[in-house]
Amino acid sequence: MITTVPLRERTRREILDHALELFVDHGYHDTSLADIAAAVGCSKATVLYHFANKAAIISEVLEPAAQRLDTLVKELLADPTSGGQERAIDEFIEVVVQFRSLAVVLDGAEVLVEVPSFVAVADSCRALPGLLGGSSSPDQLAIANFALNGVIAECREHHHTDESLRALLQTCMRRLLL
Repeated sequence: MITTVPLRERTRREILDHALELFVDHGYHDTSLADIAAAVGCSKATVLYHFANKAAIISEVLEPAAQRLDTLVKELLADPTSGGQERAIDEFIEVVVQFRSLAVVLDGAEVLVEVPSFVAVADSCRALPGLLGGSSSPDQLAIANFALNGVIAECREHHHTDESLRALLQTCMRRLLL
């Protein structure tokens, strides 16, 4: 049986897909609602019918990544003995590889302030360096933050396959953090 998607849902999905492409190519701040509408082939009013503003679009685009990070951090905090730091590194790398195009969108921390799904998981995001670093010592947190910045920078490079990015991040994060 063929399942059809209602036009409203298809339009909403197209807006999100094209918005992500534009955010990746031009950055969040340099992409307008008019740019998104033109890419979709609809009016700006149609975009605003589906989303209140550009922040609502980026919020929905980033929500799956935010929720996955939040779930990961909560699981690691709830059961720190099940693999600990190595598990944190491995699972974080999987999240990064899955959502790597979003690293380009995060062209500055100010974007996250506009994204309700990331504001809601801010505590989890703040806990991540300690989990990856295996400790809350200032030196280990500094190294973990350095590693996180390197991960984001490397995700901005488009020449990696998923496998090569995964291998590079595994090597670098393990050497820096373990």
